[in-house]
Amino acid sequence: MKIIIVDNNTIIREGLKSMLFSEGWEVTEQKEVEGLGAVVDLIKPEIVLLEINLCDTPIKALLQQIKTASTNTKTLIVSDCKCEMPVILAISAGVAGFVGKDIEKEELINAIKKVGMGKQYFSQDITSIITENFVTMKNTNYELSDREIEVLKYICKGRSNEQIGDILFLSEKTVATHKRNMMKKIGVKKTTDLILWAVEKGIIAK
Repeated sequence: MKIIIVDNNTIIREGLKSMLFSEGWEVTEQKEVEGLGAVVDLIKPEIVLLEINLCDTPIKALLQQIKTASTNTKTLIVSDCKCEMPVILAISAGVAGFVGKDIEKEELINAIKKVGMGKQYFSQDITSIITENFVTMKNTNYELSDREIEVLKYICKGRSNEQIGDILFLSEKTVATHKRNMMKKIGVKKTTDLILWAVEKGIIAK
């Protein structure tokens, strides 16, 4: 797997490079986001690992550059940004994964592997940012049942299917079925899109 690391801190880049090399991956370093599109176009990596402060980066335009340069390249963001809107904008722009900078080595490796397999990975704290300060639910005629709304509430809090099942006294399979049915009803395919839809439509309200 080919990975481009983007970070302006030499020590962090070297540390990440060493860690990823130990997994047998091919790693290229990039200090700045400027010119990243050209590098992606040349290398065609499976993953761009962006270790950046989202609050200072026009993430939507940057992701568009990456996507234009290589449609099969996935972006995994590692950021210490805790601002709600930049996180939501990054997810809506199409990042494949998002983790905090305080992530453990094992979790970062797991995130990279999942994104490399075409899956998504969002750490607990990032999922929580999306729904921070959102505490009530409104069922406003989106053809979702009361039980689906209840499940959606916990999905937006970052709970796994197993955890939701334990809370609501449902089997993990039943929770997965509710989740699949909700996605079908509103026409989305990813959990993050489901969460963003809930925020946009006001189903999750302050």
